[in-house]
Amino acid sequence: MGWDWEIPYLTIGRKSAEMWRFHAATMHSEHGSLLVFRPDLRLGGTMEDGPWEAIVSASPDDPECQRGICFRSAVPLAESDLRTLTVFYKSRWPSMENLIKAVLSRGFDRNRTRALEMTTSRGVDGAVERLNRRELELRSKVAQLMTERGSVENVKAVAKTVGQARKAQADQIAAVANATLKHARSVGGAERLARQLHLLTHNALSLALYGSEEAAVRVMDPNTVFALLLDRPATTCIEDGKLTLWVEALDVAADRRRQVALVEVFNKLALRCRGCVVTIRLRQNSENKGF
Repeated sequence: MGWDWEIPYLTIGRKSAEMWRFHAATMHSEHGSLLVFRPDLRLGGTMEDGPWEAIVSASPDDPECQRGICFRSAVPLAESDLRTLTVFYKSRWPSMENLIKAVLSRGFDRNRTRALEMTTSRGVDGAVERLNRRELELRSKVAQLMTERGSVENVKAVAKTVGQARKAQADQIAAVANATLKHARSVGGAERLARQLHLLTHNALSLALYGSEEAAVRVMDPNTVFALLLDRPATTCIEDGKLTLWVEALDVAADRRRQVALVEVFNKLALRCRGCVVTIRLRQNSENKGF
């Protein structure tokens, strides 16, 4: 997947930074804290065209603070922007943790492909590798002793080393035999691809919701969309190149209004399935038709 620097993203990095490492920083905040703005070398960035990496103090008011926060950006930031970067970032996403939790609740954090393959843990693999290296070293030592002049001490050393090599080999076999198998990522599995598609789908949903005229729809999270529409019983009807999805309407008036507004958002997207235009319509609950 390639990146497009035309997207004006600003995101927080995964790791913190130690401010004492940046002795060559030329910018400082009004409180004396270091401000670092440099190309994001991991993505092939340049100072002229970006993308960039910004590092600011975790406590801008404390000049003695040695912990920094890393930001990644495809937008050039002025010194004034860097001085208020943490405030600016939080003002753009005041409830970002709630959005992340909403994505996780819809399965974003699940590693489904791990259930397809069983293997030993990394700890067991490391122990077996160390025992294998020890066995090889001992066998090399035996080969070296065999080239030396025969003596009682030499014979004793050979016997001792051979015994140690055999023990290392036996320990390897026992470690593998007694290891508990665990689920692992399949080589070439689709876990990372699935996560990327999940995230792209969530972003597309957020953009679609934001285009609604209803304020209640613009702030919906995936859980609310799931409860109002995607998790409702539905019947599919295909005719004349059209796919109509008849979704069971909600009974509560307030929820019904939000459901109607949500259906309008999805219908404006003009989604397609197997060459058919998808249209969502609401149908009355069959249990309440007689009332």
